[in-house]
Amino acid sequence: MGPLARRIEKAQKQLDNAAQRLREIDNGLALTVPGVQDEGPDKAPPPPRGRRRRGATVEGLEASHRQARAVITETPAAVAEKTSADRPGERKAEGAVAAAAVADRTDEIRASVYELVTELARTPPAVELAVAGGATERRALEAVSRTADGVEKAYVAVALALLAAAILLWKLSLPTIDPNRMTDLGLVSILPPAFYLSLVLLCTGFAWQVAYRRVDSVLPYLYLVALIFILHATPPILYQTLRYSWAWKHLGIVDYIQRHGTVDPAASFLSAYHNWPGLFVVTAWLADLFDARPIDLASVLQFTPVALNIALLAVFLWLLESFTEDKRLLLTAGWFFVAANWIGQDYFSPQGITFLLYLVLLGLFLGPLRQNGSKVARRHPRQLRTLAPAAFSVGLKSKEVRQLPCALFAALAMVTILAIVVTHQLTPLVVILSAIMLVMLGWIAPSYLVFALVAETLWLLWGAAPFVYSQLQSQIASFWELSEATSKFANLALVSPDRAWVVWVGRVFSTMIVLVALYGGLRRLKRGYWDLTAAALVLSPAPLLAAAYGGESVFRVYLFSLPFLAFFTAAAFFPAPQCGRSAFVFPILGAACILSAVGLLFANDGKDREYRFTPDEVAASEWLYSTAPPGSLLIEGARSYPSQFMNYENFSYLPISEESEGTKERIASDPEGVLGRWMRDPRWKDAYVILTRSQKAYLEAGGYMRRGDFERIENALLVSPRFIVVHATPNVKVFTLLKPKQGLAETPSARD
Repeated sequence: MGPLARRIEKAQKQLDNAAQRLREIDNGLALTVPGVQDEGPDKAPPPPRGRRRRGATVEGLEASHRQARAVITETPAAVAEKTSADRPGERKAEGAVAAAAVADRTDEIRASVYELVTELARTPPAVELAVAGGATERRALEAVSRTADGVEKAYVAVALALLAAAILLWKLSLPTIDPNRMTDLGLVSILPPAFYLSLVLLCTGFAWQVAYRRVDSVLPYLYLVALIFILHATPPILYQTLRYSWAWKHLGIVDYIQRHGTVDPAASFLSAYHNWPGLFVVTAWLADLFDARPIDLASVLQFTPVALNIALLAVFLWLLESFTEDKRLLLTAGWFFVAANWIGQDYFSPQGITFLLYLVLLGLFLGPLRQNGSKVARRHPRQLRTLAPAAFSVGLKSKEVRQLPCALFAALAMVTILAIVVTHQLTPLVVILSAIMLVMLGWIAPSYLVFALVAETLWLLWGAAPFVYSQLQSQIASFWELSEATSKFANLALVSPDRAWVVWVGRVFSTMIVLVALYGGLRRLKRGYWDLTAAALVLSPAPLLAAAYGGESVFRVYLFSLPFLAFFTAAAFFPAPQCGRSAFVFPILGAACILSAVGLLFANDGKDREYRFTPDEVAASEWLYSTAPPGSLLIEGARSYPSQFMNYENFSYLPISEESEGTKERIASDPEGVLGRWMRDPRWKDAYVILTRSQKAYLEAGGYMRRGDFERIENALLVSPRFIVVHATPNVKVFTLLKPKQGLAETPSARD
């Protein structure tokens, strides 16, 4: 058999397979909706194999195309109208009821039809011409085949070229960036044009592939991974140290466990971490396994944002497969999930890890542990038919759930709940709120909600009892006070002009995500998708606004709502599989991708002048914590430096930034006298003042101290005969008293 004959036989098989798939789709529709029968050509018996007449083949191919287009464009509402019209004597509402039965298979049918159209498009009628004709037809067939293969290869080559060019430009731009030139705008103030060009190429390539339905290969996923590397690997590569002071404090808990072999729930400082120690216990065990100190861990953990965002993206895409099979919607949601996550909880932190576990738990609940069929649809059919007569009543696609591994998945879900409960104080509440929603919708058994409630209650009354008893009164007093929940909002009247821009970009960015998500939800609803499950999970964290949580409640509510806000944001571009004209969507989606990526650079990295620590700042802190005797007082300009990662319980801390305005003015006017009196207090075995570059950036950008006051304090101590510099680097000065301590002084209470 020659090459031409083999190609003809392959094309014949493709036509037969395509016809069979059309019949299966039509049979599925007929079985699901009684009374709806298509009379298309695929209802005829399958044609015999072998050679066919040219006219019959072309007619059958055209008929298949017509039916494919009809199924693609027919919405559930249209099915309802058709059912009502084809069955006179029955009310229109009955057609809507029948259409509701079809709705849960709509995504699956449409996806199959799209694959079918692709097959038909690649099976030219020239095959039959070649059978009947001569050399001209054979040459035409070979030319069409070569053209199709060339176009496919060209698509892949262009996509790979854009991705490679973006990565290459990003890599070449890194050596030209000088972090020391950073302003209060943060990282964006020092990025060169080549960096932004790499983002433009990456966003353009991703939007092009998604808009033109090039989503069946691995390339769009590689674009998402490249986005994570460009956005989140840039800071650790440039700074070469662990970013953000709280990451260093978390290492201090690991150091405590390594030295003591346990935690101290009654600790006076960082006590919450001792009462929810899950992450730190595991990290300490791993550090002991590899004989690593906290300072050694810092060089590895600086890349936590990269690893954690890749894990979050993978779990998020898996979770979203329960909501849609449209890969355009899936991938676009993945982009906005990465780009809109600017809250900054993706570092080495309990919140970052438990957020990942929360998504895993939702994936289990809505995947292998999901109950077949929503109880809401059975209990309240009239209300749901009124709201959305031909739509997904709860917004999850239909799928079969295997029963064999159900016990294994149930055990995994319970272990995940326990891990969340012992690791973070806020995430278990979100788990409970989300579980309530899913139980009400009938997707999960109430036993999981009961288990979460019991586990959280027992931990609060036993494992975290010291913290709960000490904080209960203050938490109740701040309950329902919005001012407490938003107390971490920046005061734009005090911050520097550049910092005000960063704050405004973050606020506008978040507002736009919410507004576009609302628009996407309305577009989905208009096309017959009642995404009640996704909407419920967007709103489920909202009750957390009643809790103060250190002024961060608003940010955490946004974080936990983000997965489904990203879903609805993507739906603004692709509300249904048949929607989204490529030429129209491509430029708009490309612009949205660029704006979201740049928005993340502002909102997430806009404070990096104070979040970035130089190597000599890290070395000076290590020297201080290993040199100062236990019981010493450490006076800090602010807590924004590599602090408390070693022997942290041995010292008392007094940050100038948290003193009253009057006290800060007295320190600025007479630093030698005020600080000297505090340090001579006989309660302290020794006392030190540590002033760093990052502290200065924090105080000035946030408006916590007048510009010039920090230098005035530092210069006064340098020339004072009462103080001596015990450690000095270009970015750090550590002072102590030259004379011995004497007399009882009026010292403010040190903040442990």
